[in-house]
Amino acid sequence: MKSSSETPPKKLQRKRSGHDSVAQYGEVTALASLVPCAVLLLGADMQLRFASPGALQLLGYDNTEALRNAWPETLQKLDLPQIESVPQGQKPLRFRVDCDLTGATRLLRLEVHRLEQGSQGEFLVLLKDRQVLDHVHKQLLLASQMNIQAYLANALVHDLNAPINNIQLTLELLRCGLMEFSDNAVGEITAQRLQRYQSVLKEETQRLSRLIKMLPNSLNPPKSTKDQFDLCEVIEEVMGRLRHEAAAKHIRRSIEMPASELVIGGSRDRIKLALFNVAIVLIENTAMSGNLSIKADKEEGLAKISLCSDAAPGLDERVDGLEHLCFSSSKQSPGLFTARLVIESQGGELIYETLPGRSACFRAILPLAMEANLLRAATVDQAAAH
Repeated sequence: MKSSSETPPKKLQRKRSGHDSVAQYGEVTALASLVPCAVLLLGADMQLRFASPGALQLLGYDNTEALRNAWPETLQKLDLPQIESVPQGQKPLRFRVDCDLTGATRLLRLEVHRLEQGSQGEFLVLLKDRQVLDHVHKQLLLASQMNIQAYLANALVHDLNAPINNIQLTLELLRCGLMEFSDNAVGEITAQRLQRYQSVLKEETQRLSRLIKMLPNSLNPPKSTKDQFDLCEVIEEVMGRLRHEAAAKHIRRSIEMPASELVIGGSRDRIKLALFNVAIVLIENTAMSGNLSIKADKEEGLAKISLCSDAAPGLDERVDGLEHLCFSSSKQSPGLFTARLVIESQGGELIYETLPGRSACFRAILPLAMEANLLRAATVDQAAAH
């Protein structure tokens, strides 16, 4: 008679080890969901221990068991036998592989880490498809593009200044020429009309010149310089910049400001960027002919700004991930995520809530200047104490 402690049949043993793997590597699954790449965990014997959902999708398998069955062949395709020489505690091994997976050629980049002692010599393998730009990469690409806009704007301003100066000089010559006309030659009314035309052209050219000179400043990265400023002015500037976008969707805007200034301390440019990002997300998600309201007030040493829309049905999905520690999900809004980081770095917080009547509302809370100074002093004291 067989003892109950005997080794179970091989098929049953494999199935049970699969369940054990889920329990054993549950924390790896959680961490892998935060990493924007595929994750494999191999044992010292080069056998597959764990594969993230992203790895299964990248390699073309429905589940971990299917990948395990094809692992000897997949191991060779990924050129992984070479990683056995990676020592513990050293720099990871990085290499590229072009291989045929499930009938398609994949151009992969791999990064292999030999885990520290206590892990029984396991290998952590990170994989990325070199031909695919995921959400994070696209946002990095956009950030890089915006970073060079200031340099391109400087060159554009330089090129535009020459024709503007020529137009202004020509208008001045035209003015002098009109003054030489006698009223009898063209008539008094005609002469006055021509001078008025010339005056209008001169004023509009000067305005165009001022706008061109302002262009580089509007595209420069926000300065981190900290200063005290009136938050009301920043809010009015943000809403003024968005008036054209709101008008295109027939969105009615209302602004309510306190009678006194809201003086706060921090980076004016960064706070302006944060509020701009929140406002533009609201406008993008507000339905045609909706209402957008912004209200600023002070309460107990805090500046409180509310930005609300009464018709933003799809905003809940855009707000997904606002409180996440890391930015990785394709559903996350980079603008809102950045706004939250900026406001928190200034000692405040950004909150999203849905009010009765399905109004979507963002609340930005920032310490007033005196409170901000006390907060910074407390932070410095804590750092010194440690």
